[in-house]
Amino acid sequence: MRAFLATACLALGLGSCSDSGNSLGKSVDPGTQEFRQPPAGGFSPTPGDSTGVGAIIPAEEVRHGGERLVEVFDEGLLSLSYREQILTDGEGAFSLRPLEALTSVGPEWESIQRSQQGFLFRYRDFAVRDRWQFTQNHLLIDLGNEVVVAGRPCARYRVERTVGESRTYELSVDVETGQTLAYEELDQDQRLVARMTYETYDAEPDLTTAIWFEPTLQETSLLDTEPLRSQTGYPVPLPRILPAGYTLFEVATLQVSNREWIKLTFTDGNDPLFFLYQPTQETVQSAGPLGISAKPDPEREPNIYLSRMGAAGAAQATLADGLYIAVGKVSEDDLVSLIETAFP
Repeated sequence: MRAFLATACLALGLGSCSDSGNSLGKSVDPGTQEFRQPPAGGFSPTPGDSTGVGAIIPAEEVRHGGERLVEVFDEGLLSLSYREQILTDGEGAFSLRPLEALTSVGPEWESIQRSQQGFLFRYRDFAVRDRWQFTQNHLLIDLGNEVVVAGRPCARYRVERTVGESRTYELSVDVETGQTLAYEELDQDQRLVARMTYETYDAEPDLTTAIWFEPTLQETSLLDTEPLRSQTGYPVPLPRILPAGYTLFEVATLQVSNREWIKLTFTDGNDPLFFLYQPTQETVQSAGPLGISAKPDPEREPNIYLSRMGAAGAAQATLADGLYIAVGKVSEDDLVSLIETAFP
């Protein structure tokens, strides 16, 4: 039950979040709470396009509409299949609406899908979210052939993750726009994990009657020029060990029902990995001018609750100082490590 609550909380919180920032190798010192900037010349936000990565454009940057088939697999077997309608103006506004479930789902499935549309649109599908980090962790292979998806010619690519846990994507990329119109995600055993396919595509959709997604939560990105605790008023627990290939992308605060959460977003260039922390009222109130707050009982062994669906997993733990949550497409061991290494 707690694992389910962790997943639901993440879907609620992240579904209304922005997707901005650039990792460029920065990190945060757990002790001083100061941002560590990358070494001069060590990172480049715009690598040369010899990798071909620049040819793949995120869906939100292309004005279009259409219907998509989404399939999720569990150990290679189909567990969820449904159709959805997407609409975007190419400048940040979007709508993602469920149309019909093709497998058995619960009575609240449609309302849950609608409430999670921000998360699903921004984070569910394959995308190059940080170009430099992507090239460090993935190999992009041009397969040299074309297919037709939703009536549009697409070039075929294969993406292989070369750092950390193996993962493979087979992409069909629109020759004209660079948008991914179909992909298959395979795990380290080459079993299907997820598949998305455009069944219809409208390059000039009517936007006059569009009902765009509206964020329901207030999110504020934190400055990377000032220590975290000087911005929050209390020390923020930070993971000391990250899964191979991941680096910090952004730090932000979320306001949920008059309570503050800290959200750290990490990425391997493609998949995001989230760490959320909600301090207790006592932690916030007891933090002094140096950010020193009450410590959790060292004799209390926190239980970490886990849940998983397809490639994505969530972990949750509660300590005396607050609630810890991690979610992403990494192993359960990595999720547990992300939380445990953040404990005071």
